[in-house]
Order: sequence, then structure tokens, then C-alpha cells
Amino acid sequence: MGAIGFLIVTHPAGYIATTFACVAALLNAVIGFCLGCQLYLAIRSVKGVHT
Repeated sequence: MGAIGFLIVTHPAGYIATTFACVAALLNAVIGFCLGCQLYLAIRSVKGVHT
């Protein structure tokens, strides 16, 4: 998403998306917390999908 933000010349959107991705990667590398996994589970619980 960050590359798309830069390509369509909306630099603030590109910086925000890139920063979010870097923070998520840093969390995963430093403490083993997968932000994407947690967001996926939260969305599944809100939608009411159970395994």
C-alpha cells in the first residue's frame, strides 16, 4: 500500500502506510507479536466466524 501511495503522488498516504508496515514488522521481530494475525482474529470474532 505504501508504494501505491507514492505512485499516485499522495506522499502522506505512502509514508503512513510504510510506517505502519515497519512498526508491524518491528513488533514481530522484537517481541514476536504478529499484528496481522491479531487483526485477523479480531475481525473473525466481530464477523462471528467460528471454527
